[in-house]
Amino acid sequence: YDFLGLSYIPEPATGFANIFALPKGTCLLIDARGSRTLRFATIAPAESPDISRAAASRKAAALLSSAVSHQASADVPVAALLSGGIDSSLVVAAYARNTSRPIETFNVSFPDRAHDETHLAVATARQYNTRHHTVELDPSDTTPESVFGLLRHFDQPFADTSLVPTYAVSRAVRQRGIICTLTGDGGDEAFGGYSELARAERLFQLASAPEWLLDTAGNLARPVAGWTRNAGRQALKAVQLAKAGRSNAAAFLAGLSSYLSEQEKEDLVLPSARLGLQGIHRHFGNPWERVNDLEQLSRQMTLNYFDVSLPSDMLRKVDIMSMRAGIEVRVPMLDEDLVELALTLPHGMKTDGRQGKLVLRDLASTWLPPKVARHPKHGFTIPLDVMVQPRFHEALRDLLGAGDSRIGSFLERRLVRSWLDQFQLAGQRGTGGNISREGLYLRIFMLLALELWLRDQRLVW
Repeated sequence: YDFLGLSYIPEPATGFANIFALPKGTCLLIDARGSRTLRFATIAPAESPDISRAAASRKAAALLSSAVSHQASADVPVAALLSGGIDSSLVVAAYARNTSRPIETFNVSFPDRAHDETHLAVATARQYNTRHHTVELDPSDTTPESVFGLLRHFDQPFADTSLVPTYAVSRAVRQRGIICTLTGDGGDEAFGGYSELARAERLFQLASAPEWLLDTAGNLARPVAGWTRNAGRQALKAVQLAKAGRSNAAAFLAGLSSYLSEQEKEDLVLPSARLGLQGIHRHFGNPWERVNDLEQLSRQMTLNYFDVSLPSDMLRKVDIMSMRAGIEVRVPMLDEDLVELALTLPHGMKTDGRQGKLVLRDLASTWLPPKVARHPKHGFTIPLDVMVQPRFHEALRDLLGAGDSRIGSFLERRLVRSWLDQFQLAGQRGTGGNISREGLYLRIFMLLALELWLRDQRLVW
């Protein structure tokens, strides 16, 4: 049930009953007395220090340089993944500024211009004179055999679509004879790069509006949401989240982090199959705690990133896809000293309501090409709907729409068929109908991952 909202399973739970992952920051000790866990690390946003934004940027520069220098030390050549975003570009810049050796850098190119940031990666590569390689993501990477094989490589349901380009670039690195690389993962979580932080600020302000005004806004947005591409739907969700935030901070934060709301999950899962299942908000804080100020809300969001999505989604994806290709990925943005600094930054040093990672952007303005430093945050997503071939749609219907589908025993079949129809049309029209284009292919990918896992494990609901 958690997976249907998040597209991954939050640790320490797994896809199997009575099998658990170790909680974050713990090790398992087994001796004559039995077994027990020992905690060796914790993540806790601290009170903001008396430091200016300029001073924080200078300190971040020094700490990032030190982290990259340490993590680039190996008995084999170490490359760098260069997506074109701020984080990976800063890692490459720190690497180049501290070595005289030529650096090999890699990025993935997408056929959809809205997703392709190759020009940004090339700009940074040229400034630092790296040996850059652009990996073309082509139709062979999105055949049913290829995508199904990647999903099956995970030991439990996992449906982050960026696993496809993550494997493609990891494979390209290995084909060059390189077995170790740096990446920029972790910068968004630590320094406030996700758009949800800016959205949370606006929604927090909206939540202070009178109840009658929120009700009126919801009534106006509801009919519009059914026939506009995005505006009406986003307005309605904003009102719903703002109302939730008035009394339940955990539900508010869960709503910002979930692909399917609790109501959408109820529409998808048959009533008999969700008896006794709990909502996703339990992973995002105390459900009875109210958020009284923006700083408290921002700290809780940062804690959620480190406690939920970073280990269970982002790092899981990178670990498993890179190891499938036979390479090691190192994450200097998650160096303890750098994260310790980031955890003390106030909300105003993370986002100004328009863009995030303000401290890192200040650093980028001196280290990176202007168009890279100014570029807005763009997720590492794949335009799945326009890349797959007709054969992929046929395979989806055979798996998800067939009478013997595993998910058909506990999900609403008519809704699943509706999503399949819209997904096929979205690739032709560039829109997902009454669901956003990205929201639509995330839903399909999520159902596909779940169906394959249930079949492979010979499980039923």
